[in-house]
Amino acid sequence: MLKVLAYFLLFLALNGQTSLGQVMTGAPAAAPSPQPPFLPPPPKPTKPKLPKEEVDAVNSLLQLLSPYSPLGPAYFSELSCHYIKFSPVLTCNCTLDDKTCRVVAIYLSGQDLTGSIPPEIGNLSHLESLYLRSNSLNGSIPNSFVKLSQLSELNLCDNKLGGPLPKFLPELKSLRSLYLCNNLFNESIPPEIGGCPKLEFLVLSNNSLSGKLPDELGHVSTLRGLYLAENQFGGRLPESLGSLALLEEMYVMNNLFDDQLPQSFQKLTKLKAFNIRGNAFNKSIPPYIFEWHKLQRLSLMGNNFEGHLPNKILGLPRLTYLAINNLPGRETDVLFPDIHNIVHLKSLTLRKCSLTGPIPDYIWRFTNLSYLDLSFNNLTGIIPPDLNQSPLQFVFLRSNNLNGTVPGWLTSLSNSGSYVDVSENSFTNVTLSNDYIASNLNLFEYRSQYSDTRSKWQQAGYHCDNDTQIYDHLYINCGGNATSVDGRDYEADTQSYGGSTFFLSTNKTWAYSSMGKFLDTDEDEFILDKTCNISNTDVSLYSNARIAPISLKYYGFCLKNDNYTVKLHFAEIGWDTSGSSTIRKRVFDVDVQGGQYYQRDFDIQKLKRDFMECNVSVTDSRLEIHLYWTGKGSTYTPTKYYGPLISAISCILFLGNQKGTTKFLPLLLPG
Repeated sequence: MLKVLAYFLLFLALNGQTSLGQVMTGAPAAAPSPQPPFLPPPPKPTKPKLPKEEVDAVNSLLQLLSPYSPLGPAYFSELSCHYIKFSPVLTCNCTLDDKTCRVVAIYLSGQDLTGSIPPEIGNLSHLESLYLRSNSLNGSIPNSFVKLSQLSELNLCDNKLGGPLPKFLPELKSLRSLYLCNNLFNESIPPEIGGCPKLEFLVLSNNSLSGKLPDELGHVSTLRGLYLAENQFGGRLPESLGSLALLEEMYVMNNLFDDQLPQSFQKLTKLKAFNIRGNAFNKSIPPYIFEWHKLQRLSLMGNNFEGHLPNKILGLPRLTYLAINNLPGRETDVLFPDIHNIVHLKSLTLRKCSLTGPIPDYIWRFTNLSYLDLSFNNLTGIIPPDLNQSPLQFVFLRSNNLNGTVPGWLTSLSNSGSYVDVSENSFTNVTLSNDYIASNLNLFEYRSQYSDTRSKWQQAGYHCDNDTQIYDHLYINCGGNATSVDGRDYEADTQSYGGSTFFLSTNKTWAYSSMGKFLDTDEDEFILDKTCNISNTDVSLYSNARIAPISLKYYGFCLKNDNYTVKLHFAEIGWDTSGSSTIRKRVFDVDVQGGQYYQRDFDIQKLKRDFMECNVSVTDSRLEIHLYWTGKGSTYTPTKYYGPLISAISCILFLGNQKGTTKFLPLLLPG
């Protein structure tokens, strides 16, 4: 009976008609609660999709990926905007009113893309940033890019793109940054460039562009950075560039610009960096340059400026880098300019600027100065003896008239990896730690008199003793091992030092004196060992070379006083000249025997043969060959090792002497 009652009550409860309490008490049953109708589960929200034309555009680019690309094989779909796999290289905007995704940024730098840029990229109508640098793309920029009205940043540097620059750039109304450096673009900058309404950064360095700059470039009033280095632009810089009131950086080094700097440039008061190294600017340095109060970096090296430095350079209080060289000076003395308020200087080069008088004491006390090059001037006076907290790392004072004692704080710098060159001066003494001459300390001919026998050849220059054998020839395989070529035995030259070094050969018949620090590398190399560009059979002579950043002198000692034919052998093994633009060049001056033979702006690649030849006379048993970098030529592409380079030296008695005549053979000049 109880079991039946329990089933009955359960039936009533399941049907919602009463409760157990109501049944037991007799209370009236509550009205049944309404039941909602049955509904299917709500559908999952759909993700915004990419339009087909944008999917196809992205895939056309992904098809250029190398199988070895870090991204790997990739295929883009209409929903790929939501895949984390593509998030590092692609950005979409999926919050648009039409609930459709749009590609707004592509970052495919260093992804081994090969081939031409697909024209379908022009269908990415909302694209704002396109980064395809450091790939192997070739061809030209597609005309379809004219449709990229939202494009703000375009970076195609470090590829193999070529052809003329596009004339449709003004149609890219949103374009702010255009990076086309390290490519093969040619012809000139189109005048249409002046119509770009928002362009702030124009980067065209390291191409094959040529011609004069269009006046219209000065109409880009929004321009903040102008980078035209390593091209073949020539002529005079347009006066119109003085209208670029917002310009902060101007880099035009290693071109063919000439004439004087425009007077209109005095209005460029916002400049922070101005580098015109390695051109042919002439006349005097405009004084307005030294009134650009915001300037931080200034390089005027490697030009043909006349005159001298102003007596005071006080208008550049923020300057950290200053490099000027090769100023002929004037008849009266050119004293060291007053720069005492440029206290933030980190690098100072005033090389071969006809400076006289002492080095100001405050120079040694600049708290940030780590690089100092005052070589090849006529400076006199002493170096402070008690400077023990100097930040200096590289000190080049070669070929001056400095006197007194070379202090211990300076010579000890070379023990810690720094370079110190005080050679060819008039010091009377030197302070050395334990009488040790470090490999990065050059003391050759640092004084004209000596009172002891310690390293005479470093202190006062090496001269032959009376009983020393006299030679009538000299053969050096510069940077290479001993080798025999055409029956001539070339001596090895494998000493690895070269920052500020004098090295005397074991047999004391020759030496080299090297100076300088390569500017764009932390690891200096002073011997190149490569086989590119060598087509002759004398690989042993040309596969190695010695290089130097600034100055490289070779000396021949103990030569018979007579007339000699000197051959300087060259091969450009610093880069593959067959695969790079012909405008890349290594340029330096060649001076044999104190001006008996002189070649200015010598370019190895213009040699018709693999050597230059000249005839000189030896009168004090000593031959001197000086290779000197004036600031011209490529410095960071295609090689960071840019200075004078030489493969071998041969010196033999002049053939005419054997025929009873002193008539010199005609000089065989390069080019």
